[in-house]
Amino acid sequence: MRFPINVRRRIRLLIATAVATGVMSTQFSSASTLLYDDMTAVQTGVTGAGYVYTGGSADEFMGNGITLATGASDITGFDCDLLNETGMNLSGVQINVFVWGSVNLGTISSSSPAFGDELGSYSFTETGSSYLTGYFYTFQSGVAGEPGLALSSPLELPGNSIGITFNYQGSTNGLTYSSMAGLTSFIGYGVGPIVGSNARGTSSFDLAVDAETNGNFISGPYAFNQSTYANQAYVARIYGDIGLPVPEPTSVGVLALTATTFLVRRSRQRQRQAEVSFNRSPVGCSHTRNVPNKVSKARVT
Repeated sequence: MRFPINVRRRIRLLIATAVATGVMSTQFSSASTLLYDDMTAVQTGVTGAGYVYTGGSADEFMGNGITLATGASDITGFDCDLLNETGMNLSGVQINVFVWGSVNLGTISSSSPAFGDELGSYSFTETGSSYLTGYFYTFQSGVAGEPGLALSSPLELPGNSIGITFNYQGSTNGLTYSSMAGLTSFIGYGVGPIVGSNARGTSSFDLAVDAETNGNFISGPYAFNQSTYANQAYVARIYGDIGLPVPEPTSVGVLALTATTFLVRRSRQRQRQAEVSFNRSPVGCSHTRNVPNKVSKARVT
């Protein structure tokens, strides 16, 4: 059963009060649930799964309408891949993520854009490593249930259909960041997401053809040649919770926690703003690369 978002907030507050008074303990699982996954199939070498990218200035903002796993109640973080085809080696990157609460399933236009009801936007800045042109980098924690790009607190959802947009910005001095043509995302094809699905029910994605910079889109959706690239969807993992977290009852508690502290609700041993896991021996992306992932460049239709 899925409670309305206002009811869920009240339940969280009641639980918080119970914890603060010692009626309940704060024992929650620190691991999140996968709500969407279009990365694992390629990473694990599933037959037919591959990545494709566009090239060009329209690829600076890319996204998708996504249906998350049934019962998704909040988002706790993301994993993603970043491709550098800018022709420049970068000293830092900034990953900007926009999350929307509704998806336009009809005709997209300036008066009726792809997404509605912006729920939140987030920025993750990564420095301390070189991002070489011709290579791609995977942002993931490497720990099951823990996102590479973790939110400081969960983003509550009104339902399990969302819009998601990623924008990558690069820096050559580690101080100033800007969007760059060729600093972009992948689109998965061949298998489709193994968790969640494309909300529009078609093989497509969103692309900033009209130079949009607000994380939304006024045309599209777009796709590569369907006969060559079937089951297209945006490449990312989205983590979160199914339903409400359930605390364990305990005898009289002695924890002097405030409700505000509890509402963060994830007592992690390791707090990460955004931990990066790179491909240890990255291989340049090209038309012929097929080990370990199949990556190719194609024209959007």
